[in-house]
Amino acid sequence: MVKSWSVISVLVALVALLFTFVPSWRPSFFSGPQPLSEEQVRIETLAAAQHYTYTTVLDDPAVVYLDDFLSSAEIDQILNISTPLFVPSQVYSPDENAPKHRTSSSCFLPPESELASVINARALQFLGNMTNTGPPHAPDIAEPLSYYGLEKIQLVKYLPSQYYHHHMDWFDTLMRDESSAGRGRYYNRVASFFIYLDDSCTGGGTEFPELQFDIESLDESGARGSKEFWQERIDFERQAQNGEEKGSSGISFKPRKGSGVFWVNLLPIGYGDERLNHAGLPVEQGHKVGMNIWVKRDFGW
Repeated sequence: MVKSWSVISVLVALVALLFTFVPSWRPSFFSGPQPLSEEQVRIETLAAAQHYTYTTVLDDPAVVYLDDFLSSAEIDQILNISTPLFVPSQVYSPDENAPKHRTSSSCFLPPESELASVINARALQFLGNMTNTGPPHAPDIAEPLSYYGLEKIQLVKYLPSQYYHHHMDWFDTLMRDESSAGRGRYYNRVASFFIYLDDSCTGGGTEFPELQFDIESLDESGARGSKEFWQERIDFERQAQNGEEKGSSGISFKPRKGSGVFWVNLLPIGYGDERLNHAGLPVEQGHKVGMNIWVKRDFGW
């Protein structure tokens, strides 16, 4: 036993000497938090420079409205980059003869662009702020949101009569993350952002038929917005029409350039939340462009 401990002591001493004289060989878990590079600091600063606001729509499920999440200059740059990249959107279905579920076009914002880095940083800053702020400005979430990164930013464009039927953002089966940061782990989309880049349209709202929002229940403090505030953002005429025709009003958000909606897709135990079924309603006139940012939750290897 003494001999065994002596061998272990020698090995530990050798490893300590190695880390002392060859610092670059130290495993990352022996180091503290690494300082941000100058470039990372610049990206974080640009991300924080946009003074957007957010207001809770619902606590359960967590739904948040984001005002001015993107600046007009950022939107112009995004549209200039993306215009030649759009292709017909894909929906994967085993039934080739099934009616089209989606008629929009889409593309990815090039992930190597500085703009993509800034928007990703802003989304991650929001996730941190939402977790640390709490109600009434942030949703009253039972458990902190668990996440580790973002998918590539997707842009979607809708022309007259184009739509995306009701669907879920979360996957029925876990996806393998083949990105360098993902390292092959399995994940699901724990949360979503949908931000409007161009609202030159009539129709084209984002509808959640299973959710309920009662404007008459707002308290007088205005902490969660006034009636006038929500009338600019939610289509209450459609809500009333749905209530009469379907018995359930749902929530339909109006397209508003630079603004949009954030919601949590998964229940704390990791299952998809069926209440977050949503649709991109048909554009009646004009066109609409939006941005999807999907947040990844780690489910291991």
